[in-house]
Amino acid sequence: MGYILLKGSVAIRKASGELHSEDAPELIGEIIQYNPSHSRAATVVASADCVVMRFDWDDFWKKCGETLTQDEVQHVKSAVESFAWEHFTR
Repeated sequence: MGYILLKGSVAIRKASGELHSEDAPELIGEIIQYNPSHSRAATVVASADCVVMRFDWDDFWKKCGETLTQDEVQHVKSAVESFAWEHFTR
């Protein structure tokens, strides 16, 4: 599952124990798609009341394939992967 934090803030604890926070708007849950072991890379906890949109990545990519050109889908995939690795290395 993927999540978009629309309102509020969350605390993120990486598997390494490192802790940081993110404020809305923020994409959460994207790293697992690019993690070869498909294991969780972090635990996310709401710091206060939040508004979050949850979505299924498989459905997202399917809909992208139905509505975008192959070049556009590849551009979106590259952007999400780049964003994921930026998150991972922060």
